[in-house]
Amino acid sequence: VAANRRRNTSLMLLLRVASRRAVAASRRHLTVAVTGEVLLRGAARRAVAAASRRDLTVAVTGASGYVGSYITEELLKRGHEVRALVRGCDTNKEKAAHLQALPGADRLTLVDGGDLGVKGSFEAGLAGADAVVHAAATVVIGRDPSIASAAVDGVENVLSSLPSTCKTFVLTSSIAAVISLDKASLTFDESDWNDYSSL
Repeated sequence: VAANRRRNTSLMLLLRVASRRAVAASRRHLTVAVTGEVLLRGAARRAVAAASRRDLTVAVTGASGYVGSYITEELLKRGHEVRALVRGCDTNKEKAAHLQALPGADRLTLVDGGDLGVKGSFEAGLAGADAVVHAAATVVIGRDPSIASAAVDGVENVLSSLPSTCKTFVLTSSIAAVISLDKASLTFDESDWNDYSSL
């Protein structure tokens, strides 16, 4: 039990640091930081144990994305081996160039693969991972059924591809999961749920 608490604390701290860096970067680039901050804080609170030892192999889906990049950076800083799943990185080298430029990138393995809509497409990329951080998502402005499909079927596809070595799974999400237009407050917690939106 104590070891699990230490593991939980370790990953929560990791995601909090990634959250702070993502928010700071957003502010530097004059973008709205609320979404990333809430998303990462929520992920940190909900994170299930990731062992505190330094030699973990952690697979990150959506590693080249905004949130995934900061998670990858923090994992490398903490000495973990990172398997970064980035679709199309074999044919488009620029897509993951920012990850390869990170300090500690000698512990980074790029894996081309993982399509939220294709069952089994994550198996090769997740093979041998001790922990998986699922940060891949479909980003579409407006109402689009592909958002729900990625959020439900995509997560099921990732979960069905988890290797037996994986002891921890962390799911990142969006502020859209908790925000309600009928709530005046901009502070949300685990008791909030979006019953307002629908496709």
